[in-house]
Amino acid sequence: MKKTAGKRQEEQGSAWMGVMGSLLKGGLLALAVTLALLLLCAAAVSARWMSQAAMERCVVAVCVLGATVGGALSMRRHREAALVLGVGTGLMLFLLLLSAGILFYEEAPVVQSIPGILCACLCGGGIAGILGRKTKKKRRR
Repeated sequence: MKKTAGKRQEEQGSAWMGVMGSLLKGGLLALAVTLALLLLCAAAVSARWMSQAAMERCVVAVCVLGATVGGALSMRRHREAALVLGVGTGLMLFLLLLSAGILFYEEAPVVQSIPGILCACLCGGGIAGILGRKTKKKRRR
């Protein structure tokens, strides 16, 4: 009896590690997509194709897009918990962006922009979770 309980715990631990690995892969892809798009937006501001005021709105849109792409990757194997994985990926993206901001600028980013970026990352992950969830099969009578 103890052998089956240990086996079940091992399977649960293995499943947990698989979910966390997927979440990490999705978060890193979300960060890469977000940084690449932010680089393009910065180039557009530098070339004067876009105003500085538009850049603030662009940051929020890029965070939504990055979290959506990363969330879609993270739930590739685990569609049962799609919304949780999507929102988790958005939270991971936010934490990675916040960590990078603190590391590179040696101070916390502008406090006014933190809630907007957090909401954008969570909403982007939520969008991926809603669109990527497992569909229920219809039963025939």
